[in-house]
Amino acid sequence: MRYLKYLYFIGFANVLIVTQKVIQFNPIKNWLKIGIFRTAFKLAYMKYKFLFLVLSISLLACSKGGDTPAPTPKPPVVTEPSLTATNGVVIDIDPGVTNIYAVVGTSQKIEVKLAAIPASGVTIDTKLIKIADNTTAFSNSISSTSLTTPITVSGLVPGVLYNLSVVVTSKTTASNTKTIEFKMAAK
Repeated sequence: MRYLKYLYFIGFANVLIVTQKVIQFNPIKNWLKIGIFRTAFKLAYMKYKFLFLVLSISLLACSKGGDTPAPTPKPPVVTEPSLTATNGVVIDIDPGVTNIYAVVGTSQKIEVKLAAIPASGVTIDTKLIKIADNTTAFSNSISSTSLTTPITVSGLVPGVLYNLSVVVTSKTTASNTKTIEFKMAAK
């Protein structure tokens, strides 16, 4: 009876009882199985430790802890070319303030030349005024984005003295303007 209890105790752990046959306990086989199991378990456990270590390091390496974002660059300041600068606006037939430009016929073609043009262009207002009675003989207003703009002044009467006024104004900045005036007469 003691023997059966002992076998029962051992059999519960390491002995297989099949249809009342007792298979002998083989300690070497069992220890090999247990050793392989323990080694496999340790390897798997170490694999998870290694995986946990790698993930921890990678998460710490990717953290945005004290990083500051790159500063946004300031947009460049675009300065508009000045129309009042020397030779900013030139009229090809301008005789100067004290001289009179002589016109042959009843119309005259002029060219308004700009040294540099503002980004949105300019407005060119041309006005021909009779000096004797201060009436307007010709008026024209055009928009331009070109450095050279041709304008034909018409309505000239021979023997009458006129004052031609050309006002060039930037479309972007109203204060960026230049006025050129000179006298002209038709022969």
